[in-house]
Amino acid sequence: MLFNSLDFIVFLIVVIGLTFSVPIKYRTLVLLFSSYFLYSLWSIISLISILYCSITNFYFGILIGNQNEVGKRKKLLYIAIIISLVPLLFYKFNHLFFSILNLALDSSLTINPLGILIPIGISFYTLQNLSYTIDVYNKKITHENSIVDYLTFTAFFPIQVVGPIERADNLLKQLKSKIVFNLENTFIGIKLMLWGFFKKIVIADSLAVFVEPVFNNPTDHHPLTLLYGVILFAFQLYADFSGYIDIARGIAKIFNITLLNNFNIPYSSQSMKEFWHRWHITLTRWFADYIYIPLGGSKSNLFSWIRNVFIVFIISGIWHGLSVNYFIWGTLHACYYIFGMKTQSFRNSLYYKYFNHKIVALFKTIVNFILVTFAWIFFRASTFQDAITIIKKIFSQFMRIFYSAQIIENIQLLKKELFTTQSLFNIILLILFVSLDQHKMIDRFSSSEAFDKPKIVDLIILDILILLLLLLGSSNTRDIIYMNY
Repeated sequence: MLFNSLDFIVFLIVVIGLTFSVPIKYRTLVLLFSSYFLYSLWSIISLISILYCSITNFYFGILIGNQNEVGKRKKLLYIAIIISLVPLLFYKFNHLFFSILNLALDSSLTINPLGILIPIGISFYTLQNLSYTIDVYNKKITHENSIVDYLTFTAFFPIQVVGPIERADNLLKQLKSKIVFNLENTFIGIKLMLWGFFKKIVIADSLAVFVEPVFNNPTDHHPLTLLYGVILFAFQLYADFSGYIDIARGIAKIFNITLLNNFNIPYSSQSMKEFWHRWHITLTRWFADYIYIPLGGSKSNLFSWIRNVFIVFIISGIWHGLSVNYFIWGTLHACYYIFGMKTQSFRNSLYYKYFNHKIVALFKTIVNFILVTFAWIFFRASTFQDAITIIKKIFSQFMRIFYSAQIIENIQLLKKELFTTQSLFNIILLILFVSLDQHKMIDRFSSSEAFDKPKIVDLIILDILILLLLLLGSSNTRDIIYMNY
C-alpha cells in the first residue's frame, strides 16, 4: 500500500482517528500495530524480517548497555551487527547466489525462489537498527527498556518504505514523549503532504512518461532525445524520492513528530561535498558516522583518506544493488569527491581571479549538476551496455547535428521528438517545480508562519498544487523509484 494510493489515505485517516481517540499511554501501541499491519500487507516475510531485526537489536542494546567490560561489549556489538546484516546481505545478493547455483548445477531453469519476497524497506530499517546498537555501544545514548517504544521507532509506518533513516535520539525520543494532537502541526503536516504528492505525482510521474521509453530503448532515440531524457531523470528521481520523504514528514507531523530532513535543494550544490550534504542526508550521515569516521576519515594520511572515500562510496553503490552499474556510480562519485577536494583551492584562486562570485557560483552549480547527472546514467540504465550506448550516442553523435548537410534533417527530427505537447508540458512543470523549490517558497508555505499569518502567495501555491493534483493525480501513477533499494 503506497502513499500515493486511495487505500493508504483511508488507512491514514483511520489510524489518525484511532490514535487520538484512545488514552495517551496507548497511542504508541496504536502506531505500532498500524505499522505492522502495513508490513503484513506487503508480505508476511516483510513483517517477520523487521521483527527479527528489531528484536535482535533491542535485546543486544540491553546486553551492551548493561555490560561494563570493553571486550565483551565489543564482542556483543559484532554479533549484533552480523546477525542484523545476514538477512539484508542475503536478500540483496540472492540473485548472485542463485546465478552461481544455476551455473554450478548447469541448470537451464531459473532458480530464484526469493525474487518476489524481498522484505519492503529492509535496507532502511537495518541501518536504523544498527545505528541504535552502535550508539549504545559508543555510549552516545542509553539503551531502551520499553520494547513497544523501540519497535515503534524501527517500524513507524511513514518511514517504512524509503526512510528517512532515523536516529534514536530523534525519533525514539519523540515517541516516548506524549503523542498529542496539535492543530498547528496538523496544518504543517497536511501542507507537507500536499507538496510531497505534487512532487511525486505531478512532477516525477509526469516526467516518467518521457524518461522510461528513453532508458528502456536507448538505441531507438536521437542523441538529443537521450540527453533530454537523462536530464529529466535527474529531476524525476529527486522529485520522486524527496516527494515521498515530504509525505512521510507530513504524516509524522500530524502525530506531533518531526522526522529528519533528507534533502536540501541538492542540485543547487557547488561541489560534490556539498551535494552529499544535501542529497539523501540521513544515508550520507550514516555512512559518515559508522564507516567513514571509524576508518579514520580525513585525519589519516592521503592514501588512507582516498581509500576511505572509495570504500564509503563503493559500499553506497553496492547498497543500492549488486551490479556493475551501481559500482561504477559509486566509483564515479568517489573520484568526483577526491578530485574536487584536492583541487578546490587551485580552482577557486583561478575562478575568482577573472570572474565575480555570482558567475563562479553559477558555473560551479552547472558543472556539479552535469557531473551528477552523468553518473545518474549508470544508476538508471537497465544494463551496463545500455549506459554505454547512451553515453556513446550523446558524446560521439551529438556534434553531427551541426553538420551543415544534416542541419535541416536534424531540426525536423528534433521537432518531431522534442517539441511535442508532452515535452513542453514537462518543461513548464519543471520551471514551476524549480521555482518553488529553489526559492524556498515551500518552506514558508508549510511553516507555522503561514498558519499564523497566511498571505496571498500561500493561497496561490495551495490552489496550484491542488489543481494540478486533481488534473494529473489519476494518470501516469508510478511506484516509488527508491522502494527497490
